[in-house]
Amino acid sequence: IGGSDVVINQAAKEKEVFEIAVTKYNVAASGADVTIEVKTNLDSYEVVIPEDVTWITKAAATKAVSTENVVLTVAANEAKEARSATVKIGTIDITINQRGKPAEGEFDGTTIDASVCKGGSKKGDFATGDNSMLAALLANVTDTKLKLTGGTLSEDDFAYLKDLTLDVLDISEMKNEFIWANGLASSKIKTVVLPKTCKTIQSSAFISSAVETVVFNEGLEEIGNGAFRACRNLKELNLPSTLTTIGESAFYGSVISADLETKNVVTIKKEAFRTAQIQGIIKFGTALTTIGDNAFNSASGMKGNLVIPDKVTSLGMSAFYNCTVYNSRKIFLGNGVSSIISGNMFGKVRPYFYINSKDKPVLQASTSSFITTYSTVNVYVYKDDVARYKKENPWSRFKSINGYDEWAPSYE
Repeated sequence: IGGSDVVINQAAKEKEVFEIAVTKYNVAASGADVTIEVKTNLDSYEVVIPEDVTWITKAAATKAVSTENVVLTVAANEAKEARSATVKIGTIDITINQRGKPAEGEFDGTTIDASVCKGGSKKGDFATGDNSMLAALLANVTDTKLKLTGGTLSEDDFAYLKDLTLDVLDISEMKNEFIWANGLASSKIKTVVLPKTCKTIQSSAFISSAVETVVFNEGLEEIGNGAFRACRNLKELNLPSTLTTIGESAFYGSVISADLETKNVVTIKKEAFRTAQIQGIIKFGTALTTIGDNAFNSASGMKGNLVIPDKVTSLGMSAFYNCTVYNSRKIFLGNGVSSIISGNMFGKVRPYFYINSKDKPVLQASTSSFITTYSTVNVYVYKDDVARYKKENPWSRFKSINGYDEWAPSYE
């Protein structure tokens, strides 16, 4: 036109994209929402659920810039028989398999043979990227309840598992002798069933996690330093009879919504339960010999009385400092402790303080053990020992010295 070239550009027709990466889902008998990621540029497409499949329904879709999620709600299966259905999303078939209701004691979740997991004793034994064996095994698992069997989990396997959103992780049939340090730290897994072979929970294994229940195995011997530090959702703490050591800061700042029974634990190390909220009775086992420095410093929420067993010979500095929940309750001190001169052992606490004094020298003590409160503390000794205690320092400076007929410690 007028001697000039004219260039006319015509847009090519955009290629239609409709992709679904995962097309098969396995669902527990209890039911679940199945979220299917669809990558598409289509304005619309159909989700077709067969008319006779009443146990699957479509929830509202959520959209993103390049993908959208189709959410199918799978109802609970109350029958013993498994069931399966095929749902068509656009042109792609999606298979939904659901197990039947499990028999009593049977695992209601997905069980994976993880014998390919060879574990190891050093970091890097097992890759955790997209091509790792464990990731490949779990790629299509949509259950919130997962059981692994047959192998040994490495440190990198735990790093992969802790990022999963699970109600239950059952590794009872794995062969690990320990849970790796930081293995499930900050995870959102609610229930963990430990391996039957586990002997040690290493340091910070569950630190700051959302765990509610840990099923401890008989055979576990040690809970490591900081293992459950800042775990705020523990509904119970059913420690095994084989456990002998609770490490430093193991439950520091945790919340335990149940009694704390130590059974055959011998040593509770320093700061093990410092600032913890223990919403039940502390019941020390008769095997206990050592309660470390600050072991229960500023712990709160405890119910009932405190009984320190006869075999306890070492009671650390500030062991029960600021445990004011024991104000006006009874603290029973067994006959294994020969002195309570460590600073602030029961500082700020105003209990009724019972001493197993019969046929023993006067207990060595210091007012610093009850710093700021000793003049308000009522002390109880065997009735024939009252006169001796009234003459001895620092006991003469306590509020009162009283006698009992028989040594009868109780939690209530």
